[in-house]
Amino acid sequence: MRIYANIDEFYDTLLQVETSYIKVHSYVLAARSEYFKALLEGGFSEQLAPGDGKKRIIQIHGVNRTFMKPIVQYLYSDHFYLTKNSLDFFL
Repeated sequence: MRIYANIDEFYDTLLQVETSYIKVHSYVLAARSEYFKALLEGGFSEQLAPGDGKKRIIQIHGVNRTFMKPIVQYLYSDHFYLTKNSLDFFL
């Protein structure tokens, strides 16, 4: 999806993975993933980003950033690229 190129400008949600954040669009997550759709529509206990009460934070547990980045990339584009470090996780 071309929208991924503008993620820094128009994102409305942050995925907190360990101690870092991945910027995402909630409507992309909801449209592409039943898990995120249920989470976003179900009124989960969300946290708001400090300094910007409009952006939600979704905490991701059990997956580190190395593995979460390709998952997000796939949600946006139907493709993902693996590094040697992440290959074992997906096989």
